[in-house]
Amino acid sequence: MEKRNKYVLFVLLACTLVYGNSFFNDFAYDDHRFILEDVAIRDSSYIGSWFTQDVQGLYRPLRQVLYVVSYSLFGENAFGYHLQSLLLHMGNSLLVLGIGWLLMGSRKGLFAGLLFAVHPIHTGRVTNMTGGFDQLGILFLLGALYLYLLYSKQGKKTYLWSSLLVFVLGLLASEEAIVLFPLILLYDYCIRKNVRRKEYAWYLVISVAYLVLRFFILQIGARAEGYSPYIRFLAMDIAFVKYLWLLFVPFPLTVQRSISLESLSLISPLIFSALVLHVLLLVWAIRSRHRFPTVSYGIMWFYVALLPMSQIVPIQTIMAERYLYVASVGFCFAVVTLVYYLRKFVVDEGLQKKFASGVLWTVIILFSLLTIERNMDWRDDVTLWTDTISVSPRSTLAYNNLGFAYDRIGQYEEAIPYYQNAILIDSKNFRAYSNLGVAYIRLERYGVAVRALNQSIQLDPTYAKSHNFLSIAYQELGKPDEARDALLTAVSLDPLYYEAYNNLGILYARYGEVEGARKAFLKALEISPSYEDAAYNLQILEIEKPQ
Repeated sequence: MEKRNKYVLFVLLACTLVYGNSFFNDFAYDDHRFILEDVAIRDSSYIGSWFTQDVQGLYRPLRQVLYVVSYSLFGENAFGYHLQSLLLHMGNSLLVLGIGWLLMGSRKGLFAGLLFAVHPIHTGRVTNMTGGFDQLGILFLLGALYLYLLYSKQGKKTYLWSSLLVFVLGLLASEEAIVLFPLILLYDYCIRKNVRRKEYAWYLVISVAYLVLRFFILQIGARAEGYSPYIRFLAMDIAFVKYLWLLFVPFPLTVQRSISLESLSLISPLIFSALVLHVLLLVWAIRSRHRFPTVSYGIMWFYVALLPMSQIVPIQTIMAERYLYVASVGFCFAVVTLVYYLRKFVVDEGLQKKFASGVLWTVIILFSLLTIERNMDWRDDVTLWTDTISVSPRSTLAYNNLGFAYDRIGQYEEAIPYYQNAILIDSKNFRAYSNLGVAYIRLERYGVAVRALNQSIQLDPTYAKSHNFLSIAYQELGKPDEARDALLTAVSLDPLYYEAYNNLGILYARYGEVEGARKAFLKALEISPSYEDAAYNLQILEIEKPQ
């Protein structure tokens, strides 16, 4: 017990040391969209609906509940979200320690837990506050697996029922938990060399019930479309090789990794070589499961853990470093086992005893330094996207987001060239056109703003933001009818767009439609009760209302 407590302390200390400097970071990347700008997480009345419908194409109701709880506790205080993310990562790291302990013994389990705790690839899920919310489902996934391992070793039914319950919670928090059943099968295949058919039935039933609920009852399916299964398979062939490389060499890191889908072909030497590598790894893992059970399990874990993000059901992002959070657990188990195996080739007996711990401590220290350095890239949006462009200079998203970062701090002239570069890289980037139009509005260049916003609408007529800001440009150009039509379109596309309702109220008030203005301001406040602009405008309207 004393050793276990000491190892737990080591893992917790490692997490704290490597992520301590992230507490100085501001909101960045999608933190704005999912924390600061999402009015739904400020109102608990939405909770029931999240269990019966998707949120932006995702079915993660428990994660949404966590957003509500977190916002009620932390509001717009970044420190609280960083603390929450770190605590969840600590929990996951301790579970890796516990699972590794059961698989490999205490010492190897410690190194696996430490390696997981400090790996730089996890900054996308820990340093990024929004990514931290995804850890909830992973905590349940690893917890359910840990409980199953306890059941397999001790035979207590309590562990089995607890594992099943935690599995259900995991599925309600993230679709990544669906890999639990395959991981259990692989554990019994590689480690136990035995099967538990009766127990499998429970996990299979829960898995199938979740899939039926999501895809057939709630009809929450693909989040992207446009490419055939064949092209997606080839893209994943390349992505998986890149993922393997990043686990061993996590530098440089970037939030924007892309794979060109236009010219993929199986006869390409690169793609064919990648496919051969995957086949060889899996064949070796199967054939070596008796001699190297933990390594075999780790390799198969890597591939299975990536299945939810492997475009079987198409998703918007082809490849992302944050997708490696669960897959890296298998990497940690396999690497630790292999390092301990390699020490037998060290001739000197004194060095032989220190070889494994020396190599692993060196890796842990190097990874820790890389993680601490990577945390600094997330300091704010300007820093993050400047770094992203240096790593991914052909990323239209990175240029658009860097422009938007400058826009947020009022540097509109500086933002414009980045929006223009985003459009040069991808002429169909409707968000870049929209943001460019907004920047022109800030600079009172309304004619060119209208052209940019109309181009955005032509590319995507459903993007409510473009319609909202187009109305502002039309108002300044003295075109109230066009402005009203644009705003009515905006709120019809996004019924929760409280800023658009506020702008509609301003438009009505300007042209004497007092009752219409009042209703619009009240609607904005109904959606976002803390929206000060609408409250102020409503107050002015009531003061100036004709008696």
